[in-house]
Amino acid sequence: MADLLVTEPLVQQWLEETKLTVDRTPDELDQTARDIVFSQVSQVYDTSTWVSTATTPSLILRICSMFIAAWIYERQYSENLPLDDTNWGVKLESMANLLIAGIVGLTIDIPGVLPGAIGTLSDPIFYPTDAQETDGSGEERKFTMGKVF
Repeated sequence: MADLLVTEPLVQQWLEETKLTVDRTPDELDQTARDIVFSQVSQVYDTSTWVSTATTPSLILRICSMFIAAWIYERQYSENLPLDDTNWGVKLESMANLLIAGIVGLTIDIPGVLPGAIGTLSDPIFYPTDAQETDGSGEERKFTMGKVF
């Protein structure tokens, strides 16, 4: 298993210290949060270099920590609270999912990181040359340079 991505202080920031203290971040929750966030964000950003707390953008770490805090909170208080929008754990999960949706929808930027995952619409499909009669899909080119009409 990879090193933990999210530290205890990152998770604790979402929880009231006098009511719920995080002594350690469970490995399985860290990995699950990482899988959920990275699998969605990788549609827009190259996540291959995000291998530690030092190399992962702060916003991504905070989203992962929100999920972990929500799950710990829901585990602790699941018998006492309804799973509706009055539950702090549900609110945290909703906020994390909204942030992910904004990142994937390109309405929220990850500071200091440029979008550019492989296969996004920002990448050209092929680079034509003057010598090519067809494009990368075998279709006839519709535009050429130096042609007199």
